[in-house]
Amino acid sequence: KRKKMAKMADVLVVKARQGAVDLKALWNELGRRQLMHLLVEGGGEIAASLIRERLVDEAYFFIAPKIIGGRSATTSVEGRGIRHLKDAVLLNNMEVKKIGSDYLFYGRFSDKR
Repeated sequence: KRKKMAKMADVLVVKARQGAVDLKALWNELGRRQLMHLLVEGGGEIAASLIRERLVDEAYFFIAPKIIGGRSATTSVEGRGIRHLKDAVLLNNMEVKKIGSDYLFYGRFSDKR
């Protein structure tokens, strides 16, 4: 599978940590290759991991005006979450734009994470 993918893209192999990609090792390798900007599109678990590891400077969240609900519904940021509201991660310089019927929320992460 790796050989097939390598025909279409650079394939990086980095160590795993707790059964997942070691994101800090990946970031170090990308930095070694002089990649300074990266768009990560994924689900709530990767978003939570990147925030927890302090590997992101800014975030873009698209929100659709649709209520899904349910106890098992996934959210934009999964992971362990926080115990107290005072521990919430803050976004600075927030911007909100309407795109079609959806909304784009953009902000930079506070240094106090």
